Amino acid sequence: SSSSSSSSSSRTSSNNRGKCALLLGGNGLVSRAFAEHGGLEHAQTIASLSGCELICLNNFSRVDRGGNLPPVARIPYFPKDAMNFLRSFTSIVCVGASIPVAMFGYDDHISELLPP
Repeated sequence: SSSSSSSSSSRTSSNNRGKCALLLGGNGLVSRAFAEHGGLEHAQTIASLSGCELICLNNFSRVDRGGNLPPVARIPYFPKDAMNFLRSFTSIVCVGASIPVAMFGYDDHISELLPP
């Protein structure tokens, strides 16, 4: 009975960890096939091992796609949509990207899009 309760509690705690994301920017969005310091394949490896999602800001200068490269979800442009999207993650790790902020000042929203 003791061993079954400990295995069920470890399952519960691992299920409560939440959803995480790697917020990629800069060279994190570039494939090594096209740039010496590209990190998109490294991000893909981390995502496949950890179960996190790959996301990026809406305003990027370049993102490589296609072939065996992983899909990268874009944060929505409008602050309300972006906040709802980001709220679905319990942890966000910025990799070559700055903390997401709204592009313009909106009367009914704060500029920082990540929850406190």
